[in-house]
Amino acid sequence: MVDEDHSAIAPAVWAGAVAQYCILASWVGIPAELGQAQEALAVARDLGDPALIARALIACGMLALYDPELSQPYFDEAIDLVRAIGDRRSLCQIFSYQATAAVMRGEPVPAIAAAEQGRELADALGDRFFSRNCRAWLSTALMIQGNLDHAAKVARSVTEEAEAVGDLTMAVFSYVSLSEVLGFHGQADAAHAAAQSALQAATTMGGYFADAVYSVFANAALARGDAAAARKAAETALQQTNPLREVFTRSVAPLPEAWLACGDPSAARRFADEMLAVVPGWYRMMALLARAFIAMAQDEPELAARDAHDALTVAARTKGYLRVDDTLECLARLAINDNNHAYAVRLLGAAEAIRRRMGHPASRCIKPGTTLPSPLSERRWGRAISMPSGRRVLDCPPRRLSGMRNAVSGARCASRHRVARAGSAQCDSVSARRARCATASRAADR
Repeated sequence: MVDEDHSAIAPAVWAGAVAQYCILASWVGIPAELGQAQEALAVARDLGDPALIARALIACGMLALYDPELSQPYFDEAIDLVRAIGDRRSLCQIFSYQATAAVMRGEPVPAIAAAEQGRELADALGDRFFSRNCRAWLSTALMIQGNLDHAAKVARSVTEEAEAVGDLTMAVFSYVSLSEVLGFHGQADAAHAAAQSALQAATTMGGYFADAVYSVFANAALARGDAAAARKAAETALQQTNPLREVFTRSVAPLPEAWLACGDPSAARRFADEMLAVVPGWYRMMALLARAFIAMAQDEPELAARDAHDALTVAARTKGYLRVDDTLECLARLAINDNNHAYAVRLLGAAEAIRRRMGHPASRCIKPGTTLPSPLSERRWGRAISMPSGRRVLDCPPRRLSGMRNAVSGARCASRHRVARAGSAQCDSVSARRARCATASRAADR
C-alpha cells in the first residue's frame, strides 16, 4: 500500500495505513520514507480529520526521531491536537516517543519528564505496554544522571513484567537498559547475563535491535576487563545497525574505549573523532572523556585537559552526571603528572565521593596501580575524603582551576581559558570554573 499507486484506495484509508506503517517501521528501527508520511499528513489535513492528522503527525515525528529539530514540531502539534480532541491514549504514546527521542539525543531531563508523564497516563488508562515503554526509557535517563540504584530498580520491574506477559519488544528494551546500568554499577557478570536475555528476546522476534544488544555486550565485556570481546561486540553493533540508527549506535557502542583497552590508541582516537563528529548531548561527554584518556595515552596532555574540561561543560548543560567522577580523575592524573599534588588530591577526593554515592566504580580507561606520590599527599587524601564533597573542588585556589590546562603543559597558571560550548568559542573563565565546580558538587551530593 505504501509503495504502489493508491488512487483506487479511499484517501482516509490510505493515509491511516501509511501513518501506521511508518510508526511500526520506526518502532523496529527499519528505514521508511519521511516523504510518504508527510504525504499522508497532507491528505489528512485536506480531509480535516483531527484524529487522522494526529496519527500522521506522530508518524512524521517518529521517522524524524533521531533529528530533534525536525521531530519536535510534529510532536508539539500532535500534542495540542490530541489534547483538544481528548485523545488521552495518543497523548500517552506521544510522551513515550518523546522520552525515547530525548534519551537518544542524550538529554536526561526532558526524557525523565516525558517518561513520567507518559507512565502516569498509561497507568491511568490501563495501557501496560506503553507504561513499560516509558519505564524502560526512564531507566536509561536515570542512569545518565548517575542514579544507578533507581535505574536498576525501574529496569528490573519492566523485565519482570515483560517476561510475565511475553512482551518481547519491552523485554529487549528493558534488558538492554538493565545491562547497561549494571555494567556502570560494576556488576559485570550480571550485566552480561542481562545482555544475554536481551539477545534471546531479540532473536525470538526476528533479530531486531541487534545493534543495541551488541552495544551492551561490549559494555559488559569492558566491565569484565575483556577488551577483545568488547571490541568485537562493539564492531558487531555497528555492522548490525542501519543508516537510521547509526548515530545512536555510535553513541552507545564503546568503540574508542574498547580499542584503547586493546592497546591501540591510534584506532581508538579515530573512532573517538568519528563519534565526536556526530553524537549529541551526554553521549558527547562520553566521547570527550574517551578521547581525553586516549590523549593521555598518546602523551598529549593539553588535548586531554581540554577534552576533560569540555566533558564537564557538557555534563553541566545536560545534567548527565554519570562519569563526572572519571572526568575528575582524568584531570587529577594530569595534575599528578605535573606534580600538582594538592590539586590532584582535591579532584580525587571529589571523584571518590561521587563514586560512593553513585555506586560507580573507576573508569575502565583508568588502569589500577597509580598511587599518590608522597606521605604528604596521603594525608591530604584523607582530609579530602573527610571534607564535604563540594568543598573538595571549590576549595581549590581559583588560579589553579583557571590555569589547569597551562599547568598540565608546564606553563604558568593563566587567569582565563577556553571552554568549548555549542556555537561559542570563548567563555568567561569564572563562569567556566563555576560550571565545572557546580557539576562536580551536584553530582557528589546526589
